[in-house]
Amino acid sequence: MFNKKPEIKFINLQPELINKPSLEPRPYKDFLPEWWRQIPTKHENILTIRRCPGITDFFSNMYVIPMWTDLKIYFNKETNGLEINFKNSDTFPMWERHDSRQLVDHTGIIIGDRPVETVVKIVSPWNIITPKGYSVLQIPLFYNFEQNYTILPGIFDTDIYHEINVPFLLHSNNKQIEFNEGQALLAFIPFKRTKYNQKNINANNTKYTDYLIEQAQKLIDYNFGNKPNAYRKMQKDRDGGTINKDDWLEETL
Repeated sequence: MFNKKPEIKFINLQPELINKPSLEPRPYKDFLPEWWRQIPTKHENILTIRRCPGITDFFSNMYVIPMWTDLKIYFNKETNGLEINFKNSDTFPMWERHDSRQLVDHTGIIIGDRPVETVVKIVSPWNIITPKGYSVLQIPLFYNFEQNYTILPGIFDTDIYHEINVPFLLHSNNKQIEFNEGQALLAFIPFKRTKYNQKNINANNTKYTDYLIEQAQKLIDYNFGNKPNAYRKMQKDRDGGTINKDDWLEETL
């Protein structure tokens, strides 16, 4: 029998988002940045970043929540305070500014040449439910290279807690940040919780050095045997001849 894949459920709590598929959480393949799409897989006989299995596997395991409404965050010069405007303030009013004593007063964070002056948290209209024993890793969209804000990463045990709060650092030179409805906002990677024991091993331990040499030689043998994608071939060997092939990714290569 085939093992049933665990499900990650995104539950919409806002009627205004019903029947709006462009505003629903989706795999990262639907949000790949334009610069990635424009890069060829090979340039002057050199494979590009588009063929890096570590990055493409990273993309394959991400689910993105897009921004569910137009949103503007700005500093009001008259009141010297932070304000936030949703397109429909009656529908999406849930946000708060973190007190500077919680983080900003203690760090002096500078991202590039931009100091972090405040932390804002908005509440997602999507709740996340995962099976017992599974959590999600909340992460920023690293390869979108956002300059005005940084989503703060964190782990949530979504088998018991389902509300998603989105905290982010503001570091805009313009003192204003605008989000467009449907814009990729942040991503989640589900994972099964487990505990690990750390073990550091010196190079004179032949049990492990022999194994690492053997694995390295296997990779070399695959390459010299003119077998493309040696790393992928090793994944197939490990998984008994099967691999979670991402057809969408192959189409973009």
